[in-house]
Parts: sequence; C-alpha cells; structure tokens
Amino acid sequence: MPSDQSLGLNHRGIMVTSNPLDVMTYLALQATGLPRQRVMGMAGL
Repeated sequence: MPSDQSLGLNHRGIMVTSNPLDVMTYLALQATGLPRQRVMGMAGL
C-alpha cells in the first residue's frame, strides 16, 4: 500500500516488479485509484 505522502505526488504511472506479480499489480491499481493504463507489472528484470 502506498503511503499517503506518495499518493499526493503527480505520478504518471506505477511499475510493479514484485511477486506474485498479477496480485501485486491489481492491489496497486486498487490502492492508488489510477487508471489501469497507468499501472503495469513487469517480470523478468
């Protein structure tokens, strides 16, 4: 869950790289309220 301080910033998007990737990406999407086009998960770094 992002801190209240980070939610006040003007983020263009969020990249999630932690496991389980699908679940963490979904939780980031729900927690931030950003449009789904602005939250992505990336594996294999």
